[in-house]
Amino acid sequence: LDQPLPYQSGSDGDSAGEPGFRAVVFTSSRAVASFEAAAAGRASRGLPSTGSPVKSGEEEEPVAGCDGVEAVLKLPCFVVGPKTERAARQLGFTDVRGSGSGSGAQLADVVEEWLRGLPPSSRPLLFPCAEKALETFPDRMRKAGIPVVQLGVYRTVEAVPESTKELLRSLSGLASEQQQAWAR
Repeated sequence: LDQPLPYQSGSDGDSAGEPGFRAVVFTSSRAVASFEAAAAGRASRGLPSTGSPVKSGEEEEPVAGCDGVEAVLKLPCFVVGPKTERAARQLGFTDVRGSGSGSGAQLADVVEEWLRGLPPSSRPLLFPCAEKALETFPDRMRKAGIPVVQLGVYRTVEAVPESTKELLRSLSGLASEQQQAWAR
């Protein structure tokens, strides 16, 4: 959450003070944990955990009337799988749906079905995810005309190749041999 979340209180004729999102969508427990950590990091710096963007070059300041994560936790939360459901509930979401889905595509079906029963709105879904996430879920939503705000909350890194691990182990062993020789 280095960049503040778009926060649009009262948009679409909604009650003042509501976040500018319709729901939150997590496709992994890592996204839930990273969203929580990022929000906590902003709060520890005296900033709202979500807020309006500031102009380039300006210091970030708390946004008046921004409830941050507390307001987001009141939204419906859609998840892939029971592990992600547990993580979302531990974070504080109470209205958690879709845990029976096993993929972003299946979760898209659940979200589309839920939205069919609601009045139209331009408020987007908030989708905290990896910086380079699969586009399955957001693509499906956009094709259905449902706006999505993707928020990169963690970075997936490639695993260290085995050859690099072997090199590090041999260097570590060499260092141990050097220490033993110096001790003699």
